[in-house]
Amino acid sequence: MSDLRRIRTDVVGSLLRPAAWKEARLSFEGGLIDAEAFARVEKRCIQRHVRLQESVGLDVVSDGELSRLNFQDSFGLSVSGFASSGENLGTHR
Repeated sequence: MSDLRRIRTDVVGSLLRPAAWKEARLSFEGGLIDAEAFARVEKRCIQRHVRLQESVGLDVVSDGELSRLNFQDSFGLSVSGFASSGENLGTHR
């Protein structure tokens, strides 16, 4: 490619979780805020992720995998025949 004004990009992973999201998640897990309050914080963080990706000109943007707590939980909810121990990994600090 001789024209460096346009470079192919691929989203291949998650973006870092903002401090506001981590604090809200821990508060939600601890019963300090309800699901609706957590969802509002998560939505604002996702909007920031999308704006960031748009601002650098990515062709395809995502929520940065912010709405996925972890791979194991979302995978288990998406397929049949997957046996889980039932333990949720929770949020890591």
